[in-house]
Amino acid sequence: MPWLSEERRVFLRIGTARKARRPKSKDFPTRDTSDSPPKKTPRVGSSHSHRKKTPIFRNPCRPRRKNPTMLQRHPARKRKKSPWSCTPTGDANAIREPGGYGVVMRYGDRVRELSGGFRLTTNNRMELLACIEGLKCLKFPCRVTLHSDSKYVVNGISKGWARKWRANGWMRNKEERAVNPDLWSVLLDLCEIHDVRFVWVKGHAGIADNERCDALAGRAMSRPGLPADTVYETRE
Repeated sequence: MPWLSEERRVFLRIGTARKARRPKSKDFPTRDTSDSPPKKTPRVGSSHSHRKKTPIFRNPCRPRRKNPTMLQRHPARKRKKSPWSCTPTGDANAIREPGGYGVVMRYGDRVRELSGGFRLTTNNRMELLACIEGLKCLKFPCRVTLHSDSKYVVNGISKGWARKWRANGWMRNKEERAVNPDLWSVLLDLCEIHDVRFVWVKGHAGIADNERCDALAGRAMSRPGLPADTVYETRE
């Protein structure tokens, strides 16, 4: 360049001999990484993965499953059950003599007493009738603990004798018929409505409710003008 002076030529040479711009670390590595181990790629679905999850598409032709938690959260409504305690008993002196029954029912602090009598009846019929009259007073299905001093009643229900007699047409066996089928059928129907647990207690053993039932039955059978036990009298 003949038209430039000597000083300018020297300046241009110095300018062309400047150091090249240092590359940034993101463009080129600053150190040799050929010997370093490769970085592990995070698995799909882990917390370190930034990949988008593949959306799950539901088949519209397949019915939707019911959520079991929702079924447990909203169960079917059931009628409230109340724990009743019933102590019935019957009393009759002998066959073809007046008889009576007495019932003491307890629910918490509440107590209710029932009693009645007939001019001609038996002890077993009064024991059955006492249980029936006590369960009939309940207006809705309840959980009842029934205490009775009659093994005839307790075993007939607890051991399934009465249900077996009803299934066989009220026959105890091929020759003998079951006694008091009219009362047994009513008691079985009431036991299907209520949740009744029969408990046998020893009679005349100083149990307060049982002694009270005996007093109610004795008072009821001594009343004048007792009604007739029509089923028993027509059968005789």
